[in-house]
Amino acid sequence: MSVKKFKFVSPGIFLNEIDNSQLPKSPLDIGPLFIGRTRKGPAMKPTVIESFSDFVETFGNPVDGTEGGDLWRRAGGSAVAPTYAAYAAQAWLTNNSPATVVRLLGREHTSATAAGKAGWWTAQVADQDTQSTHAVAATAGGAFGLLLLDSSSYEKMGEAVNSAVPLPQGETVERGEIATGSLAAIWYVDQGTVELSGALRGATATEAQARTGSAALIQNTGADKEFVVQIKDSAHALVETVTFNFNRNSSRYIRKVFNTNPTLLNSSTTQTSQIKNYWLGETFDRMVADNIQSGSVAGDMYGMIVALRDDGGTNQISNFRMDAQAAKTPWVKPQHLGREEEMEASLLPNLFRLVSHLGGQHDMHSVKVSITDIKASTSIENEFGTFAVLVRKVSDTDKRPVILERFGNLNLNPASPNYIKRRIGDRYQEFDSTSRRNKTYGEYDNNSKYFRVEVDEDLDGGAYDPAYLPFGFQTPPSWRSFSFLGTGSVHNIGDYDHQSGDATAQATTGQWIAGAEALYTPITASLTNEAGALYFHLGATGSESLEPFYLTASIKAPSIALRANSSDGGFTKPTDAYWGFDTGRSVSDLTFDESNLDIVRPKPTGFNSLTFTAGTALTQNIHHHQFFTLDDLSGSGTNGNINPQKGEAATWVSGSRALTASISSLSTGSTDGYKAVLNAGFNKFTMPVFGGFDGLDIKEKDPFRNSQWTLGATTSETDYAFNSVMEAIDSVAEPEDVEYNLLSVPGVTFDTLTDRVMEVAETRGDALAVIDIPQVYTAKSENTSTFKNRLGSVGAAVDALNDRNINNNYACAYYPWVQIKDTVRGSVVWAPPSIAAVGAMSFSDRRSEPWFAPAGFNRGGLSNGAAGIPVISVTEKLSAADRDDLYDARINPIASFPAEGIVIFGQKTLQVGASALDRINVRRLMILIKKQISRMASRVLFDQNVQVTWNRFLGMVEPFLRSVQTRLGLEDFRVVLDATTTTPDLVDRNIMYAKIYLKPARSIEYIAIDFNITRSGAAFED
Repeated sequence: MSVKKFKFVSPGIFLNEIDNSQLPKSPLDIGPLFIGRTRKGPAMKPTVIESFSDFVETFGNPVDGTEGGDLWRRAGGSAVAPTYAAYAAQAWLTNNSPATVVRLLGREHTSATAAGKAGWWTAQVADQDTQSTHAVAATAGGAFGLLLLDSSSYEKMGEAVNSAVPLPQGETVERGEIATGSLAAIWYVDQGTVELSGALRGATATEAQARTGSAALIQNTGADKEFVVQIKDSAHALVETVTFNFNRNSSRYIRKVFNTNPTLLNSSTTQTSQIKNYWLGETFDRMVADNIQSGSVAGDMYGMIVALRDDGGTNQISNFRMDAQAAKTPWVKPQHLGREEEMEASLLPNLFRLVSHLGGQHDMHSVKVSITDIKASTSIENEFGTFAVLVRKVSDTDKRPVILERFGNLNLNPASPNYIKRRIGDRYQEFDSTSRRNKTYGEYDNNSKYFRVEVDEDLDGGAYDPAYLPFGFQTPPSWRSFSFLGTGSVHNIGDYDHQSGDATAQATTGQWIAGAEALYTPITASLTNEAGALYFHLGATGSESLEPFYLTASIKAPSIALRANSSDGGFTKPTDAYWGFDTGRSVSDLTFDESNLDIVRPKPTGFNSLTFTAGTALTQNIHHHQFFTLDDLSGSGTNGNINPQKGEAATWVSGSRALTASISSLSTGSTDGYKAVLNAGFNKFTMPVFGGFDGLDIKEKDPFRNSQWTLGATTSETDYAFNSVMEAIDSVAEPEDVEYNLLSVPGVTFDTLTDRVMEVAETRGDALAVIDIPQVYTAKSENTSTFKNRLGSVGAAVDALNDRNINNNYACAYYPWVQIKDTVRGSVVWAPPSIAAVGAMSFSDRRSEPWFAPAGFNRGGLSNGAAGIPVISVTEKLSAADRDDLYDARINPIASFPAEGIVIFGQKTLQVGASALDRINVRRLMILIKKQISRMASRVLFDQNVQVTWNRFLGMVEPFLRSVQTRLGLEDFRVVLDATTTTPDLVDRNIMYAKIYLKPARSIEYIAIDFNITRSGAAFED
C-alpha cells in the first residue's frame, strides 16, 4: 500500500502487510484439439473444456446417429450421423484434461462458386410465368405454402365493382366473398408439387367435386381443420396422399403424418425405397389457432396451396444457401420522451441487442431473454436508470421462469462499471480469410455463457439521452401479410411477390400447375389502386364450365405472439406478467408452442433475417405494429384511458401511445409519462432469439461426409463443407493463438484435408496429428451400400497410404474402425480409430507418462477401458500377416484377440526412415520437452545476456530433464550453455544459444526368447 493510502489523523505507527509470497500461477495444462460436429456449442473457434460434464454443458451429449423424431425442428441432419469429435472429446476427458474443441458449421469461401455456397436449397426450375397464364412446369419444386381461410370471417361482396379491376365481360359478383386467413404451413419440394385434394369452391352442385390442384380453394374434409394433400413428382404423377389436421393429439396431426426428415431427399445416402421428394418445414400452430375459428366440421372452411416465390423468381423461398450466422435478440428500443418526432416506435433509436456465442440455430431454439427490474433514475447526480437482463429457458412459463443467467443493476452509461457492455462483455472471434486465422474483436471479456452485447455506436459514444431505458424491441422480420383482391374495395397490406408501389406488376404468387388438373388461371390487370395485389378469377378453363367466383382474402403472415393482457395465463397479480414475447400455445394454455421454433428461423437468401429494410420484397416494411413497447400499455380504469394505480390490470395494443390511448401518453408531463408505467409495476418484457443458421446442407446425414469430395476437383471455392473444415484447421495453425499437443479431425479421411492437418502439426512442431485414412471403413452416412460393401481392406489401405508418399513424424494413423458403446443412450456406434487412439493416449498419460507407448495390453487394452469409452468390436479382425503389412506401412494395427480382447498393437509415426522419432512415445516426449523448455526460456527473454542469466536458465532446465529421466523418459541428457555456445558474436546479436542433447528411452516392441531343451542330468550352470 502506498503511503498516500494511509489515513494520518493522530500520531502513531501505521503497519501494512504485503504478501509477495504467492506462487506464480502455473501455465494451463495442454491437451488435444478436436475438430468436428457437435450437438451445439461455440462454432468455428477453439473452446477449452476441462471435463466431460463441462463438454456436455457446452457442446451437448454425443450424437449416435440413430435419433429420430421431427428432424426439421431438431437441427436437420445433426442427429442423423454420429458426432465423432464429441466421442473423441469423451474418450480423452474420461481420463485426462483439458481438451480443446472446434465445432464445425457451414462457411463458404469468399470466392465461392455457385456450387460452393453454404446452406441448403430444393431443386426448382426457372420461373416460367411470363404472360397472363402464369403457367409453371410440373417439375417446379421449391416451397409451397398452405393458406387457410376462416369461414367465420366471410362476408358477401356488395354489388359495387372496383373500377380499377373490371370484371370479365358478362360476369357478375354474386358468388364473390371477402375473408381473412393465415399462412399455416410450408412444404419444401425437390422437383414436384404439393396440391390440395377435395371439394372445389366455386363448382356447381352438378359438377364433379373431387379436384386436386394448387391455387385452388378446397373445402376441409373433416374436423380439426382436416384436409387431404397429394404429393406429386416431377412428371406430375401421384407419389403420396396424406390426410392431415391441426390437432396435436390426433394421429393425423400435420407433423405426424408428413415427412419431416430432409435427409430422405438425398439419394446419395438414402435407400431408393425410402426416398422422398419433399419434407414438411414450418407449421404455425398458434397462428392457425388464433386466426382460424372455423374448421370444426367438414366443409366449413377452405384452404389453398400456393407456390411461394418473389417477383420473377429471383429469390426463391426454398433457397437457404448462406453462411452460418449467430442468433440474436431484436434491437432493444427506449421509451418515448414526449418528442413529437418519436411518436412511433420505429423512429426511436436502437440501444443494444444480444448476440449468441453459439453459432447457428441452437440458442434460438433453447433460450429467450427478459429485461426486468426497469427503474428510472431518482438521483439528480446520476441521470441513468437501471435494469436487469435474464437469460431464460425458451420453453419455461412466466409463472415458473427457469433463469439460466442473471445480470442485475445494469445501465446505459458508458462510463459506469455497470454499463451493459462491460458487465456482459462484447468480445468475439471471426476468421480472417486473408491472414487465415481467427481475429478477436471487442473491448470487454465475456461474462455470459450465452451472449455478447452489441451496442449502438451512438449509445457507446454517450450521444443518447441519459433518461433512456430499455422499453421494447423490434419484432423479428416476418413475411408480409398480403391480400387477394377480388371485386370490391379492400385495404391491401402487401403481398408475397411484389414491392408496394409497383402498380403494373403482374401476379405470380398463385403458381398454377400445368397439366390436366391445371384448372385455374388468374386474370391480370393494371392495379392502380391496390398495387401488387392479386386478382383471382377462379373461373373455367379447358372443357370446364364453372361459374365465376371472386375472392378477396387478407392473409396474415406468421409472427411471434405478444402478450395482450396482464391476466393472460391466469395471473392474479398483473405485475407478475412478462410483456412481449408469449411462447404459449394460447392465452390460456402456457404449454410451449413448438411453432415458435419455426417463426424465429432465418429468412431465405435474399431476405435479411436479422434487420429491417424498408421496401424489401416479401419482408415487412417498418410500421409501428412491428414493435413492442411498454409505452403501448393501457390501464384498466375508466374507459381504459387513465393512469392505473399499482396492481391494476393492463392491456397491450400496438400503437396505443401514438393514439394517446396508453398509460404513458395520458400521464401528467410530456417527457416522463413512461414513469407512470414503471410506477404501476409494469417493468419487464421478454424477447425472442432469432435468425440463427447452421449454414449446413440439412439434406445430408453428415454435411462433412468424405464421399462428396473428389481429389483434384474439390476446393474451398467449389465446396462449402470442404472450406469449413479447411478454415477450422487453418484457424488453429498459429501456435500463439491456441495451444494443444494432439490434433485430430475424427472421421475425416479425405487426403487433402488430412494432409493439411499433418502439415499444421509438423509446421507448429508441438502437436501430433492423429489422422483417419481411407479404404478402412465407410460410415453409413456416406452412401447407401450394405455394411459388407462399406468395409475396406488391409491391402487397399496400405496401397492408398503408400501412394501418398507421406514422411512425417508428427502424424500417425490406425486400422481398423472400432465399435463403441454410447454411454448415454446405450446404443452402439462405429467410430474411426483415431477416437480409440486418443483415448488410449489419455489413459496412458494418466496411468504413466506421455513418453510411455500408448499401446499394448497395459496402456492400449481397449476392451479393458484404455479408450476412455467402451470398445466392443472392430470392423475387421486382423491376422498376424495383416498386422505385419500394416506395421510395415506405418499404420498402427488395432488387434482383436480371443482371450485378451481388443488392443492397440503398434505405435509408429508416419516417418519413413528409421530413427527414434518414428515412434509415437518419443515424438510425444519431444513435444512435451520442447514446450516446457520453451516456457522456461520465455522467463529469461529480454534479460541480460550474461552468465547469471545463463545459470538461471540452466537452473530451470536441468532439474526438469532430470525429473523426466527419473520417470523413465530419458536414458541420459546434457545441457550446454556457456561461451562455447553463446559466443561473443551471438551476444552482440542479442542471442543466447543453448544445446540440449537427449537420449530417449525406447519402448519394447519385440521380445525374443530362446527356450533350450537340455538332456537329463545337465546342470543349468553349465
